[in-house]
Amino acid sequence: MVWTGLKKLSFRQKLPPEARVHFDEIVKHFKNSGPGRPTSVSELEEFKRVAPMSPCRTNLWTASFGDIEPFLVSDFSPPSVIRARNVELETESTVFTSVHLSFYDMMGGSMVARLAGLMNGTSTDLTIKILDQLGAIVEVWKMVVRPIAIHPLVVLDYAQAEPIKWQLECECSKWDIQVVDDEQNYRTMN
Repeated sequence: MVWTGLKKLSFRQKLPPEARVHFDEIVKHFKNSGPGRPTSVSELEEFKRVAPMSPCRTNLWTASFGDIEPFLVSDFSPPSVIRARNVELETESTVFTSVHLSFYDMMGGSMVARLAGLMNGTSTDLTIKILDQLGAIVEVWKMVVRPIAIHPLVVLDYAQAEPIKWQLECECSKWDIQVVDDEQNYRTMN
């Protein structure tokens, strides 16, 4: 066999440069495919067309809170937003109700002890990322919270095998909602 210096071009390399971007996007989506995700180009195009009309899902999100690993956060309840009016001062302000985060208590480390360490009166950043069905970030919620209470979400019972969970209640002093558009630009909504 004689080496001639020629190399075989891949399908991507044969595409014009402007088509490679679209091709790379489709390949990225296929690599992340799974149940409920597009499996063909026509399904991907259909998903892109109807995605703006699809509701965000309660199971497609991730949390970042202090030094606690994201997989230990089991659920999250955002605050309600209340418009408060002070009649005497003739002013209005936005008030947030409490935020609730639930955490799994894993063997080999006490979650309640870790949460108790956060009960020092200081504020902590909490970031929630809302994802679409493909795993892309569609919204980022950035909050400044101060832990105020730890609640057990468990009754120890020999007849049950549910995981032990703890709920952290936090005051919310700030909530910025950022919407991510197709160009990955962020806009603050409040």
